[in-house]
Amino acid sequence: MHISRGFILKKKPFNESDCFITVFSEKFGKIDIMARGTRKIESKMAPHLHLFDMIELGFVQGKKFRILTAASVIRPFAQSADYFLKNAIIVYLMYFTDKFSFEDEKKEIWSYLEKLIFFMEGVPPTRQKDAEFILAKINYFFLSVNGWKPELDRCCACGNRQNKESKNLMFSQKEGGIICEKCSPQIVEKRIIERETADIISFLSQNNDVYSHDFPENSSKEARKTLEEMLFFSGEEKPAFPVYFLGVQ
Repeated sequence: MHISRGFILKKKPFNESDCFITVFSEKFGKIDIMARGTRKIESKMAPHLHLFDMIELGFVQGKKFRILTAASVIRPFAQSADYFLKNAIIVYLMYFTDKFSFEDEKKEIWSYLEKLIFFMEGVPPTRQKDAEFILAKINYFFLSVNGWKPELDRCCACGNRQNKESKNLMFSQKEGGIICEKCSPQIVEKRIIERETADIISFLSQNNDVYSHDFPENSSKEARKTLEEMLFFSGEEKPAFPVYFLGVQ
């Protein structure tokens, strides 16, 4: 039997009594496991399989599927009406973990999940701009861990260094970062971002453990949107996450 800690990312009914759970585990990365009988009212494991809980789980490899054999809650996902932003960010984090992590990725993502959730439980954000900044951090992390870091110092098309005095910059998610004025007319898919937005993204690349900042909310929001769009484009995924619940669009 295999044993590991893990976060429950999603659950999917399989038949009247069984379901599949997707877990990001410490030892095995993201895995799908069949949880037999857990849709029955009398199931003893069902109370230990709530979404976003950290659990200790045991499973065996069956002929077709991994089969859950044991589960116990280590750290429940404690929803609180007093910390709406905290709850929303954790849901967002788990959604992106499911979308942009894979079975062979383990240590780096697990450490990030554990560290961020521990921080959120201790010091939940109370300001919208802090929430936007943390969401931008989440997007940058998954771009980085998958090898999709945005290029901010040089033009992605010609390699020339960007003009540090430019107030507005051209950014292309397809090209992977900043586009210079000379190359811009040749690039169809691009958007204008403000210098401060680029500064935030650059700050994120150098300060992994910083969660507070003095950047304006609008700039943090723009950085989050820019990185989020690039992440979905690079991962060839279609956005299906309702970020409106955070009060952002």
